[in-house]
Amino acid sequence: MWIIDGCRRYPTLFWYAAVIVTTFCADLVFLKLHWANLDPLVDAAHGVITGRPHWIAFQNRLLGPYLILALSQLGIGFEDAWKVFFWLTMLAQNIVLFAAVQAISKSQFHAFSYVVLYSLLFLALQHLWIYPWDMLDNLIFSVFCILVLIQAPAWTFAVLFAVALLNRESALFIAVYLMISSITVGPGARMRAERGRLALGLGLAFVGIAWTKWVRDTLFVETVMGSPDVEHKTFGNHFYLSLNLNDIFVNNLADYHVLYNVLVLTPLLVFGALVPMMTRPERLLYAMTIIVLGNILAFGYFVESRTLLILLPFMIMLWVNLECRIFGRPVREAPAART
Repeated sequence: MWIIDGCRRYPTLFWYAAVIVTTFCADLVFLKLHWANLDPLVDAAHGVITGRPHWIAFQNRLLGPYLILALSQLGIGFEDAWKVFFWLTMLAQNIVLFAAVQAISKSQFHAFSYVVLYSLLFLALQHLWIYPWDMLDNLIFSVFCILVLIQAPAWTFAVLFAVALLNRESALFIAVYLMISSITVGPGARMRAERGRLALGLGLAFVGIAWTKWVRDTLFVETVMGSPDVEHKTFGNHFYLSLNLNDIFVNNLADYHVLYNVLVLTPLLVFGALVPMMTRPERLLYAMTIIVLGNILAFGYFVESRTLLILLPFMIMLWVNLECRIFGRPVREAPAART
């Protein structure tokens, strides 16, 4: 009875406790799924620190491995620190998602239902290979989606970019957003660019590309297999566009990978139909979702489903905002855009 009474008196505390328990359960399932191949995953993170990652494209993804290294200095081994890091990032992701959906929908139950949905989708999409930078990507871009929807000032995106760049070259999406959001269309379809915002986006893009190349050239020694990875050294990444298109429109239709098609393409088509009803922040977030998907198709491996994880915060945050605004739930009005 005291538990029920406590829930009634402190509902917020109850819901955050539920988020923690959900995260704990999801983490147990996650570790169970990866128990047999845990050593290669831990080695992949450690390889970034030693300059011997699986591929040169991994070398600039420093933030996650070094956070794990910092945790390991607390008297636990690197493998245990890896496990703690994954649980903490899952928890942070779920707390951010819960707080954001609650702020939009004004409903704690509604917010918790999306935490459960995200956890289930995460477990469904995480792959045989999953890395620390995948976890941080979702957390960083959950914050990014919130900033887009509330039309946060440009400097907040610059701060987020600095953090994201230490994690992965996906920080360049933030620079791209600043560039496209600087352009407005006025009467007579006349386009006008907000010069300060555009210049900031271009500057961050230059810094991001230069930093990524410098870190890879400076810290990379060889792959974990002893290869200099010459094949990818010039371009800096794999290129999978033709393979992915063939998988999506041919190979996936014959096996269970068709579920990935449905999971990704169906929401995008629904969002596309709702574009006329979208506000400017929602349209910008939808445009960024398309850009992120295009990047996955070009440089990721579509059927390696962990590459699709980054789409989850984009799709969930966009849908929640549309759901609440169009279908009746109150939605917090965004302030005017500031530079």
